[in-house]
Amino acid sequence: RFDLYLHGGQKLWDYAAGSLILKEAGGSMCTLNRDDFWAGRLWQRSVIAALDPDLFVAWKAWLRAFHCRPD
Repeated sequence: RFDLYLHGGQKLWDYAAGSLILKEAGGSMCTLNRDDFWAGRLWQRSVIAALDPDLFVAWKAWLRAFHCRPD
């Protein structure tokens, strides 16, 4: 079990069910390019996600410190 999630290069079948569960539980997710997760091309994605909003913000800040692009 994890509180944070980072994955690169997922296919649609890798994230469809999990993203619905996360959304229903009140979690947040976005792509590494700062895009809304469901915007644009859906076939292959990189994603960061967390259930806790504060943890999600901290996770994005940590990634940004290492030159990733989360907003």
